[in-house]
Amino acid sequence: MAELNYDYDTQNGQYSDGDIEERMLEMARQGITYEELPKEQVEFPMVYHFAGIRENILNWYPFTKQDSVLEIGAGCGALTGMLCEKAGKVTAVELSGRRAAINYERHKDYDNLTIMVGNLNDMVLEKDFDYIVLNGVLEYAASFTDGETPYESFLNKMASFLKHDGKLLVAIENRLGLKYFAGAPEDHTDMYFLGLNRYAGNNSVRTFSKSELTRLFEKSGLCHMKYYYPYPDYKFPTEIFTDETLKVIGYGKQYPVFTENRFSLFNETDVAHSLLREEVMDNFVNSFLVEASREDVIRDTEILYAKINSERKEEFRVMTLILKREQEIFVKKQAMNARAKEFLHQMERYGQAELPGSFKNLKSVYKDGAVSYEFLTGKTYYNVIKDYLKEGDSKSIEKLFQNLYETYFTDSLMVEDYHTEEFVAMFGETKGRVPLRCISPANIDLICQNIFLEGEEKTIIDYEWIADFPVPVDFIMWRLLNEIYTKMPSLDAVCPRHKIIKKLGITLSDQEVYLQWALHFAYTYVGCDQLSKYEKPPVPISLEQIAEQEKLKKYLDSKIYYDLGSGLNENQVVAAKVRLERNCFKAVYDLRGISGIKGLRWDPENGYFCKCRIDKVDCNCRAVLVPNGLHLQDKDSTVFITEDPNYIISTLEPDKVEYLVIEGKFWYMDDQYKTELLREMACEKLQPSQPAPVQTETNVEPPAVTMKSRAKKVLRPVVRKLRREGDPDKPRILICPGSVDQISYENKLLTVIGWVFDPAHEMGKPRIAFYHGKNKVSETGYQVIYRKDVAENMGNQEAESSGFSVTASVYSPFDLDVYFEFDTIDGTGGRLLGTIPGDRTLPADADIQVFSAEDETSIGDIRYFKKCYVDKPLQFPEDYLTHEIDIVVPVYNGLSYFDALFAGVEKTRMKYRLIIIDDCSPDEKVKEYLETYAKDRPEVILLRNEQNLGFLKTVNRGLKLIQNHAVLLNTDVEVPENWLERLMYPIICGTKVATTTPFTTCGTLCSFPEFCKDNAIFEGMKLWQIDDVFRSMKPQYPSMPTGIGFCMGLNREALSEVGYLDEENFGKGYGEENDWCQRALQAGYRNVHVDNLYVYHKHGGSFLSEEKMMLLEKHSKKLLEKHPDYNKDVAEYCRIDPARMVRLYAIMQLLNQKTEVKTIVAFDHNLGGGATEYLNKKVKEELLKGRRFIVIRYDIYTNKYLFLYQYKDYRIKFFSENLQLLLDMVRRVDEIWINELVTYPKLYDFMERIVGWKEEHCAVLRMLLHDFFCICPAVNLMDKNGAYCKAASDEICNQCIPDNRSNACLEYESGSVWRCKWKEFLRHCDEIFAFSDDSADLLNRAYPEIYKIRVIPHEPHYLPPISKKYKTTPTLNIGLLGVLCYKKGLDVVKEMVREIERKNLNIRIHLIGVSDEEIDSPVFSYTGRYTREMLPKLTLEEDIDIFFIPSIWPETFSYTTSEIMSMKMPIAVFNIGAPVERVVRYDRGIVLDKTDAPSVLADISKFAEEVCHIDEMPVREEKILFLGEEISFASRYRVEHLREQLLCQGYASRFIQMDEAKECRLKDYKAVVFYRCSNEEGVRKIVRKAEELGIPAYYDIDDLIFDYDRIASLHFLEGEEYKDFRSTTRKIHACMEQCSGYITSTVTLARQISAEFPHKPVVINRNTASMEMQILSHDAIKTKVPEKEKIYIGYFSGSKTHDRDFAVIEDALIEMMEKYPQVMLKLVGVLSEDKMKRFQDRIEKMGFMEWQKLPEALAGVDINLMPLENTVFHSCKSENKWMEAALVKVPSVMSRNDELEPLIQNGVEGYLCSTKEEWAEALEALITDSELRHKIGKAANKKVLDQYVTQKTGQEAVKFLMK
Repeated sequence: MAELNYDYDTQNGQYSDGDIEERMLEMARQGITYEELPKEQVEFPMVYHFAGIRENILNWYPFTKQDSVLEIGAGCGALTGMLCEKAGKVTAVELSGRRAAINYERHKDYDNLTIMVGNLNDMVLEKDFDYIVLNGVLEYAASFTDGETPYESFLNKMASFLKHDGKLLVAIENRLGLKYFAGAPEDHTDMYFLGLNRYAGNNSVRTFSKSELTRLFEKSGLCHMKYYYPYPDYKFPTEIFTDETLKVIGYGKQYPVFTENRFSLFNETDVAHSLLREEVMDNFVNSFLVEASREDVIRDTEILYAKINSERKEEFRVMTLILKREQEIFVKKQAMNARAKEFLHQMERYGQAELPGSFKNLKSVYKDGAVSYEFLTGKTYYNVIKDYLKEGDSKSIEKLFQNLYETYFTDSLMVEDYHTEEFVAMFGETKGRVPLRCISPANIDLICQNIFLEGEEKTIIDYEWIADFPVPVDFIMWRLLNEIYTKMPSLDAVCPRHKIIKKLGITLSDQEVYLQWALHFAYTYVGCDQLSKYEKPPVPISLEQIAEQEKLKKYLDSKIYYDLGSGLNENQVVAAKVRLERNCFKAVYDLRGISGIKGLRWDPENGYFCKCRIDKVDCNCRAVLVPNGLHLQDKDSTVFITEDPNYIISTLEPDKVEYLVIEGKFWYMDDQYKTELLREMACEKLQPSQPAPVQTETNVEPPAVTMKSRAKKVLRPVVRKLRREGDPDKPRILICPGSVDQISYENKLLTVIGWVFDPAHEMGKPRIAFYHGKNKVSETGYQVIYRKDVAENMGNQEAESSGFSVTASVYSPFDLDVYFEFDTIDGTGGRLLGTIPGDRTLPADADIQVFSAEDETSIGDIRYFKKCYVDKPLQFPEDYLTHEIDIVVPVYNGLSYFDALFAGVEKTRMKYRLIIIDDCSPDEKVKEYLETYAKDRPEVILLRNEQNLGFLKTVNRGLKLIQNHAVLLNTDVEVPENWLERLMYPIICGTKVATTTPFTTCGTLCSFPEFCKDNAIFEGMKLWQIDDVFRSMKPQYPSMPTGIGFCMGLNREALSEVGYLDEENFGKGYGEENDWCQRALQAGYRNVHVDNLYVYHKHGGSFLSEEKMMLLEKHSKKLLEKHPDYNKDVAEYCRIDPARMVRLYAIMQLLNQKTEVKTIVAFDHNLGGGATEYLNKKVKEELLKGRRFIVIRYDIYTNKYLFLYQYKDYRIKFFSENLQLLLDMVRRVDEIWINELVTYPKLYDFMERIVGWKEEHCAVLRMLLHDFFCICPAVNLMDKNGAYCKAASDEICNQCIPDNRSNACLEYESGSVWRCKWKEFLRHCDEIFAFSDDSADLLNRAYPEIYKIRVIPHEPHYLPPISKKYKTTPTLNIGLLGVLCYKKGLDVVKEMVREIERKNLNIRIHLIGVSDEEIDSPVFSYTGRYTREMLPKLTLEEDIDIFFIPSIWPETFSYTTSEIMSMKMPIAVFNIGAPVERVVRYDRGIVLDKTDAPSVLADISKFAEEVCHIDEMPVREEKILFLGEEISFASRYRVEHLREQLLCQGYASRFIQMDEAKECRLKDYKAVVFYRCSNEEGVRKIVRKAEELGIPAYYDIDDLIFDYDRIASLHFLEGEEYKDFRSTTRKIHACMEQCSGYITSTVTLARQISAEFPHKPVVINRNTASMEMQILSHDAIKTKVPEKEKIYIGYFSGSKTHDRDFAVIEDALIEMMEKYPQVMLKLVGVLSEDKMKRFQDRIEKMGFMEWQKLPEALAGVDINLMPLENTVFHSCKSENKWMEAALVKVPSVMSRNDELEPLIQNGVEGYLCSTKEEWAEALEALITDSELRHKIGKAANKKVLDQYVTQKTGQEAVKFLMK
């Protein structure tokens, strides 16, 4: 155990990194390293003191176990542990007690360690140390050593502790270090050039040059010195040089920097090389390590150089030493730990390996954990290239690279599948193209510096990294080139790298792959540069830029001033140095401990004109920043026209502010901006705001506005003075101007577009209304369309928002009149839009239903929304606050809620009486609390019920005491500032308003963010933060069918008129406020939603007790008895959902406050297609990473920009014609993606704006090259004659574009201007992503100056391979894929069709897709539109032999090509565009050079015959006929999947309905299969006819439904829908009896069939997954969220027939949901889950869905349930649900039965359960263990893909059918 000695501790330790050392001490105690912490929590002192790389300064030094070491200034122990390992005894001295404690906690297990705390000068130490280590200590000697020569004195003292032959080891910075010239601040003072200026004005610390240090040692008697040069410095060294190796090895490589404020004034590497050539580098190294002694040190072996790889993974940690023994110099690689020895041992074996030609490995010898070999001094390839470079000899360099490539890799072979497990482990999972030329074994680290030239021989050294498996030679060569071009940047100018790369056949896409391999190898496999994540890149800068200090400032010197009663002053301030990054800041202030604050002010900066935008304020109480001083508002930013910018911090309780976090953006204004701004002000163009007074409430209105006038403006009542207009049977409407531009009603869908405007009235609550006669039967909303034409014609700007568009589904048995109507002070105004006919097929008494087709995630036109909802937030009239309100709070326990409740109640300026009624709470602390609270508060009335009366009676007791309008407030509610003012405003200022209810977490109709659900508080934010968003809204006060009683304003007049809550019917509560609100409605009152107030209701998340459930159910019935239309009214309100847009806007505004979330904004067109599909996929990927993604699309049809805001599961949409308005809605932008700009108007202006936006946000701008729009407005590079132009010059474009039918931009001006504008835009792009090398080459051809292109090929879509061994037709079938149009080769295909017809060739062309032009020919057919997952089956059905891509334009990628290759199908393409890159390397692909039809047909036919051997495939023309009576979910499994199995084995088939059979030619078929048919007569006729033709008839059945008596006890047969089922089973039995054999799905069912029909054969063909299912499931897996807080259990068999199945697991499920609150249940279908009602908030119900959507739904759960009743009927069921879940790697828990037990390995591929206990045990295991879920899901998936897919199954059934 180490010793910690405090005998000399005076507790005057003056060296400290601050409070972070306390955290470091705790880390040391817990054994935590900084690598285990999130990156954002790691600060530099942690890295500096704890990084293992610090040991490199001496871990190579030859200490022995006999040595004693004195370590001075040991700090936190950076070197102490290493010294203890290497030396016999270590004494560590440290002045700081806290640092010594950290050192002790880290190294207390060493018995040879003593740590002494205190000043060295006070200590008594032994005088015979072998070594004294001063690591970064000498420079501070003046601070703890007295005298005129403190440094000499200190060294003399150190020498006195040494043995006579002892050695002093000093590590110190060089005062003249190169890094200080280059822009690094002096290490100890953070001041620039201080050391270079000889520390002028600083006496506390200093470093020395080499000559100064030498003289200092000589004066101290230490005359014998050996200099070592740690690189990059002594703090984080990776190499140790000596004078002998400085030049030979090459000092001066690039190195990482871990400190801030580092500039790069020049390239240090280049300057270092210059200094080496001048042989003066030793004077300018960054650091020294000096071994100083009294006597000359003579060693047998001298260390000339050390390279220490301590940052690798443990098994690869080695140090490389260059040693000199006598006159021999050799290299020794030493393992740094036991695990690394095996790594080195293999070098000896590799050194013996034979290499091709003149290459050889330098022999090495392994011994005692080290490998040694000769040190070579000849020329390397690196030296040769360097010489050629000096001469500018590019040809010789090219020749050298080419020769190396051709001679070293002669043993390589083409390898198809080199992505082995070993390869993936070393290089990662990124897939490269196949096949590639590979070599094995492969020297991964073959670099020019490691290849020595010795005459004709080439000797390779340092072959550490040898792979014993195939590695592509191009990758090895790419690494070699990458390494030398990085080390020799100037090489690229003489011999361009891209030119060499291209000559070697390495494409840009290859390079992207190789880069990923190299990164994985270095950082994941080897573990290099583990510190790189903490790197702080130096800022490259010129001296001119330094002069512009303001532009480069990286910190704000911000302050908060606090007033303690005597005003603001500099003594009362909390300062923060706030980092600016991309103009963003986050300022954090801690005000805890400061009491009595009267006021607060925030100064973001001082001494500058500036612009500031506040994005988020976080505080423990509400705080608002009000700009103060001379300023202008620039949208949402404040421009301060003063050098003292500041904000008043407005808060009701400044003394309660504990902390403040302010986030936003800050810009310094330069002199030019200030000059222009002041000039505009002088010209009176701008009017600045004056300093703002300190206010505690901003909702104050000028006195001139009275309550009466305000009420008229905001809450004008609907006055029903209707004027008769025309027909008395029609509604009375005030007719106003308007027009219907379009109206249609087809398939029950109504669409109306037009405009309506009333210039004489304010149009209140406009809507679309539906009338039957004069009775309004429904209404719906609409979308506003701005109509400038209407505004101009009417001469009224207000008319601009008169346009409307409505789409709705309307179901009515009667004709309906459709009106646009609105409220006016004189009655209802509006205009008839048209009449829609009734549906006479509906019953006359059918309900009229109107469903808006409007997107539920859309706000509509954001300009209109802001005008109506945001621009004018509510302000209170002066006389409003004089009203007094009674607040009734019923209490029953709930002590934990009281502090927040009552603190919130007090946050109002209105007078109130607080009536608290304790309903006899059993908790005595409640009584005590309430009595204390009521004491000395005259406004509080405290009552206590003698006995518990229940909620309803307690509330009524309070209501009987009210004297004013009232509020009913629950105890579990927290309210924000000014809550009472906003809650009561509609009641006080409105007319006939009975109740008011705000937004809340859990308030059904008023819930936020999810409507009608119990929510957690939004994103964990504070109440006031959420409420501030709602406070800023202009309230609309929509009417509701009921108020919600958690926080409900009550009108006293309504209470007098309607009466109290109904105690008789609703005794203990639940439903009473709904009843009261309905009674108020009947009395002519309204219940309104206060949509500008948010309160926190905390009851959400708990489940209802059994008693409460009973009361709720009972009282719901009573409510409907009293108010029969209640549910209908609520449903109608939910359908309209008037507050939907407010919620959406609030969600977006709140999410914008999550300023830490990285945001990507993409620009796209709205035309759909591959580019949009790509973007949608990337959006999903980025959202899964936790990013925010915004897509802005221009819609050419509506001339609007569509805005889609996405984060997590939130989706908010809106649109505007004004792009700038949308851009202003985005608060943070990290990346801008240009996905598609085709159709964008004023394109040049747009690109200019985006560049400006990029600079404003300091964002990365990324261009995605989906087409060639940036080269030519013709997009696809087709000239006016329809030929590929190969990116012709802009002069040719000038002539071509005007007549080019592909031109997609009419505002291009000319080809020259187009190229010029795009070149400028591309120059500003940080990245340009091409998806093929061909696209990149074309862009380079058009813009040779642009070098930022990266090739990232699209990830190929997954499609299962097709192993086609048979044909079903005798013709050669050429397949086309996709949309056939002229650029996709339509004319070519038409010519091919004519050629086939003319020559009567045995060829057919089948288009899987559609054609722009009909091709009427017997040799051509098409399938129509398809989805990708249908493609494999369609390929087999069409008997495609080879696909042809006839595109005549250079496609940028071609998904269709990848899809065809994924299926392993043959493919032919023209020699144009991206497809060529892949097809040319595809062994089943051909590139066609000729494009004429005869040549194309001849080349494809020859390739199909000679390469694909199509002519050798047997043709199987036999077909099977399937007959059924319906197409269903089951028929898909039993018929379609069997048909697919037949196709996979070369047989075609057909599936028809029974009523089509008479038209069918039975003789064309080999056999007939009936599926679940019950038409006895129909089956008899077909069987008889089949027998006559000698064709067998079989019956396929998958349920036990042919013998009613065996299943009569099943409960679901009691249902009405099964009343005729006995008859049905009899008919099925009769049909089966006529057939000669059976196909079924399970062993159990096969036994039942055999027992019933004993002498007929039965074959089992289990249900399997089709190729379509496999593809959808593969895609669904990718949508899975990796880690979720909640665990979802799914049940996907939801129908009433499965109620008893579900009952099997219900008790176990309830137990799990009670035990694990994170468990959620997802139910699909219609089930009766009465016992689960208590968990209703944790149950997600999904209706029946199309089967194609099922995989994604399944992938969204964590555990799948498959319960089955224990009956013979259920045992006949197949394992479908297990298989479907397994396809998406979701584990299943199932009922155990005789059918499933032999199939599924229990606990491995799923769980099989018989009892409740087994169900609970299995569920709990999976709930609590994510690894187990993954393991079982993976095992089940493997089994399904091996044994349950159509491609690998069905052999027995096919043999049975074909016998």
